[in-house]
Amino acid sequence: MKSVLNSIKLNVHENHRFRLKKRAISHGIASLEDHEILESILFFPIKRSNTNELSHHLINKFGSLENVLSTDTADLEKFGLSTTTAVWLSNFSEICRICTKEQLIKTKISQIVGNLEQEINENEDFFKQFNMLIVGISSTGDMIYKKLIPYDVTNIKDTTKDICVFLKKYYAKYALVVYTQPEDSFFYKNLINTYLRVLSNSFSMLSVTVVGHYSLSNGKLVKIGNNPK
Repeated sequence: MKSVLNSIKLNVHENHRFRLKKRAISHGIASLEDHEILESILFFPIKRSNTNELSHHLINKFGSLENVLSTDTADLEKFGLSTTTAVWLSNFSEICRICTKEQLIKTKISQIVGNLEQEINENEDFFKQFNMLIVGISSTGDMIYKKLIPYDVTNIKDTTKDICVFLKKYYAKYALVVYTQPEDSFFYKNLINTYLRVLSNSFSMLSVTVVGHYSLSNGKLVKIGNNPK
C-alpha cells in the first residue's frame, strides 16, 4: 500500500514538473511565481523529489528568491541542502551576475558607438585626415582612451605595434575600430582587409576583444565585421 501511495505521489510531482516546464516554455519564465522559478532551477540537481515544498521553505527562510540565489554555499548546506544542490544554486547566481554584467557592457558600448557617430559627423573634415580611430574600452565597458591613426601611415606593422602598445598601456579589455576614410579612398580599397586581419590577430594576442570594426557610411557607423572576406 505504501509503495502505491509513493508511486501516486511521484506521478503528481512529475506531472507538476511537466506542467511548470510547459508554462515556462509557452509563456516565458516571467509568468512564473518566484517559488516556481526556484523550483525550475532545482529540477536539475534534484531529479525526483518534490521541489515545490523546498522552494517555499527556502524563500521563507531567506526572504526572497534573490536572497536564496545570493546565499553562500555553506549557509545553504546548513539549511539542509546537499552540497551538489547548494553549489548549483550558487553557480546559477553567478551565471546571472555574469549575464547582467555582459548586457550592461553591451549597452555601454552601444552608447559609445552612438557618441562616436555624432562626434565624427560633427567633425567630418577633421576625421578625414586620419585612416582610423581606435577606441580602448575597460572591462566595465567604459571608454578609457581614443587614438587616431594618421592618413599617411601605410606601414601596417608599425601602426599595429603602436596600437597594441596604447591598448596595453591603458589596460583595455575591449576595442572598437572605426575606419574614417571614405569607401572610394586608396586606404579603404587597398588596405582595409589587411588591417581587419592584422588588427584582429594582434588584439587576440593581447586578450583584447574587438567588439566591432566600423566604417562611416551616409553619416552612420556601420559594422563591417571582425574578419575580412
